[in-house]
Amino acid sequence: MIQQIPQNRFDTGYYRWKHRLILLFSPSWDDPDYLAQTNMFDALDSEFYERDLLLFTFMPSDRPDDSLPGRKLIDSADHWRQFDLVPHNFALIVVDKDGRIRLRSDEPIHPALLFQLVDQLPTPVTL
Repeated sequence: MIQQIPQNRFDTGYYRWKHRLILLFSPSWDDPDYLAQTNMFDALDSEFYERDLLLFTFMPSDRPDDSLPGRKLIDSADHWRQFDLVPHNFALIVVDKDGRIRLRSDEPIHPALLFQLVDQLPTPVTL
């Protein structure tokens, strides 16, 4: 499902204590880093679900509605600036359930390394 969010700010607080977020920034649908990263994420929906991970894609262009369920497209250069990134460059950010950024990368990350990081994060206790 593609969901376009018109605000110029992405509210990570909405997901706090519920989900970890993977924020994937790409200049285009055919960017080599974007393609490499999404190819690595293909068929990992169950691993994402087990870890409460949601994947959001930020891109400056529109795409036909043929994306995978549970993945959202957000279209705005303001979001690059919100996360102190150079607009329209590839980047991957991991936001933990407490809202803190745990990883920033300007190149694709192998899922095994990503899952290793996420699995080491403390599980928040809710009362």
